[in-house]
Order: sequence, then structure tokens, then C-alpha cells
Amino acid sequence: MQALSLRLAPCVRGIVPSERGLMKDLVVGAAANLSWNELEPWIVSLERSGYTGQKAIIAYNLAPGVMQQLTSRGFYIKHIVRQDR
Repeated sequence: MQALSLRLAPCVRGIVPSERGLMKDLVVGAAANLSWNELEPWIVSLERSGYTGQKAIIAYNLAPGVMQQLTSRGFYIKHIVRQDR
């Protein structure tokens, strides 16, 4: 089994404080190798809960269509790639 090495940015670009200097709510998820059908229940649940804060997802090996769906629903996506050692 090969190890998966992840390199993430020290901060999440695009997630910023509100105009009054107060931090907004933020939900962060992570998904790897998931189809839209597998990820959709989590997204729909979050939407139906009435959550209005910022949304971000750490994504590994998601299809372009899945990434498009997430973007269209207001998610910031931090895409990570496999680093071979």
C-alpha cells in the first residue's frame, strides 16, 4: 500500500472575516473518491438545516462534475493531489 501525502495551504484562501471583523461560521468537509450520488445527501442535509455560513471542502480525486456541483452550491474547494514519495 502506498502512502498518501497531503500538502495543504497554511490558510484557506477565499474564506474571509465578515465586514465587521467578526468571523463567520464555517463548515469544512473532506471527500475522496466520491461520486455526486454519494456526496449529495450531506450537501442537501446542510442546505435543509438552514445553515447560512461559509462552506469549504477538501477534495481528493473528485470528478469535474462533482466539483462543478459543489461550486454551484457555494462551496470553496481545496483540491489536493497525491504526492509520490
